[in-house]
Formats: sequence, structure tokens, C-alpha cells
Amino acid sequence: MKDKYDNMVTVYARIEKEGGLYYWYTSHLTKPQDADGIGIYNPSNVESNLDTAEAFLKAYISMMKDSKVIVPNNHY
Repeated sequence: MKDKYDNMVTVYARIEKEGGLYYWYTSHLTKPQDADGIGIYNPSNVESNLDTAEAFLKAYISMMKDSKVIVPNNHY
């Protein structure tokens, strides 16, 4: 995908089911706004159903396109 600055970044994503909950992850993290002083956004990634997990995952990836992909996610 391309971020706001036309940097091409390969971002991987996955959803896993564990104990009746769905956990979603991305291989990279981003900021909610591309400005100095704003930290990396670590989203709450636990949902009770698959549809909601997919929706939040897609929203987070969309946010990456509007900002800048910052760092690899060490928890991916």
C-alpha cells in the first residue's frame, strides 16, 4: 500500500480466534494524525465477533493510507 507520502509499504494483517474472541493484528503501526508530538496508535484489537474485527482492521489500514506507516509491529 502507499501511505500519505507515497511510500510503498507491504503491510500484512491477520485475525485470530482465541477463546471466543477475535484478535486482529497488522504488521506495522501508524499515527492517528501525522504530526509531531502525537504518538503511535496501538489500537484495541479484541472484538467479540468476526465482522466487527474485520471492520476495525480495515479502518486501521485506511488510517495508514491517510497518515504515514511508522514502525513495524513487534507483536505481529
